[in-house]
Amino acid sequence: MPTIRAIRAAVRAARVGVLTTQPRFGMIVASAAARAAGAVHLLSTHPLPDAARPRFLAGWTHLAGDASLEAVLAASGLDAVLPSDLASTRLLAGLSGEGGAGPCRLPLSPPQVLSALHDKYVFKTLCEAAGVLVPETRLLAAPADARACLDRLLAGGDTLRFPVVTKPIAAQNGRGVRIHRSARDLAAALATGGVWLPGVVQRYVPGRDVDLSLLARDGHVLCAVLQERIAGGGLRFFRDAEAEAMGARLIAHLGFSGVVHLDLRREAASGRPVAIEANPRFWGSLGWADGAGLGFVGQAIALALGLPVTDWPLDLSLRVRTPIGWWRALGRGELPNPRELRAAVRLRPAPRSVMDGDPVR
Repeated sequence: MPTIRAIRAAVRAARVGVLTTQPRFGMIVASAAARAAGAVHLLSTHPLPDAARPRFLAGWTHLAGDASLEAVLAASGLDAVLPSDLASTRLLAGLSGEGGAGPCRLPLSPPQVLSALHDKYVFKTLCEAAGVLVPETRLLAAPADARACLDRLLAGGDTLRFPVVTKPIAAQNGRGVRIHRSARDLAAALATGGVWLPGVVQRYVPGRDVDLSLLARDGHVLCAVLQERIAGGGLRFFRDAEAEAMGARLIAHLGFSGVVHLDLRREAASGRPVAIEANPRFWGSLGWADGAGLGFVGQAIALALGLPVTDWPLDLSLRVRTPIGWWRALGRGELPNPRELRAAVRLRPAPRSVMDGDPVR
């Protein structure tokens, strides 16, 4: 088996392409890839003005509507290619086979598996089948379903209790998510179009948000880390055996390959992690993990190249803030350790020239 140094050297020598349909996501992943690889090339379905091209990009290609991705990749001269956002992950996953001409590809589950994970109601059924704890959830496929669900709640004929959360089954970045404290709140939202359909209604889980990031191949988790927001701004990265075991059960059940970011809630009453939804793609806070030295993209490049992937220490616990964030934290008496200071200096936000669109997670 090659040493960690040899693996890193092989990744540093690689020419890596990042496929994107959203420049914001593409730049986040490309920025992290540039820390690990020798040269990074962006393959985008949207044109990128020269003025918006950051220095860490060796080049970029606009994939026009009639362009064959397989043909572009075959002629690219790249060693490996990664997706970034959900659409590009589905696109890369749908290409025929891992062999043939062109760069090595990150192993990915089929598009139908990615779509199943992304669907809020199907995700709930997958979790139940895998023995993963999820909140009570009802499908609202049409207005009649929503009305019938409200009638059952009013009549006490449903085990679901308020407060509840409604959300569309396939939206991202928190769009369309609403908390309803009472039947009156839910009825008003239904009457004014405040509930996006098709969607789900789900038991609200009191507690705090925790995210689990995973890289896997063929149902085996290769590396994992959790993150949560910290007071005063920033993120804390850590390990948690119970949450990781929960994620591993889902990954094994699906035989999943690729990256996935699981949104969890640490239930206040029981302290147990509860699965809320999944994003089977790279995530918007990736730059913070990269600044912390948790190189998910570097690990993904190694996996694409057929090299071993190593996990992070089980006793990991690291707070990541911007330098300004730490300056403010010092005023509250919080002191960073040397590794946390290095992480603050390493943070590299994506260029503002491509920061259009909604916030990403």
